[in-house]
Amino acid sequence: MQRDDLDAVIIATPWNWHASMAVWSMKCGKYVGVEVPAALTLFECWELVDTCEQTGIPCMMLENWSFRRDNLAVLNMIRAGLLGEIVHCHCAHSHDCIDHWFFDPQGNARWGAEFLVKHDRSQYPTHALGPVLSWMDINCGDAFATLTATSTGSLGINAYFARKFGPTILTPNRFSSRVTSSPAP
Repeated sequence: MQRDDLDAVIIATPWNWHASMAVWSMKCGKYVGVEVPAALTLFECWELVDTCEQTGIPCMMLENWSFRRDNLAVLNMIRAGLLGEIVHCHCAHSHDCIDHWFFDPQGNARWGAEFLVKHDRSQYPTHALGPVLSWMDINCGDAFATLTATSTGSLGINAYFARKFGPTILTPNRFSSRVTSSPAP
């Protein structure tokens, strides 16, 4: 980071390193591009904002979902006037990647599984929101006053593991553990 010929860094590491690496990079005077999610906690979000404001060094979250072919097609249709005036959008990120991103096909946890199991939340809220921002020209003179991201219980992942491996329960302490059930009395 002390090199004079290094102007910027791209952070594409496991999620728990994103915010701290971005803060350190800005403090070293380097422009930062950080993969999603840029932060995992509200504290980390404010640490990114505060460091950017204190150093004057830009930090950009590298949201890629907006640039998928289908999302760009909708953006082009909107800009061409094919859909009329867009006054409301509802968005969701429905991307089943349990058996190749969070877990391998045998059910063994990969590094991302920790976040799926320990935190019942929308892991990528910007994947859903990113395209909508472009479609509605939000942050082009218009901005959100509030934002809410919602996640449901872990029913789908538990059902998937039950179908594939037998009755399973996911807990923060063990990614998957076999459970046997006895008949109700």
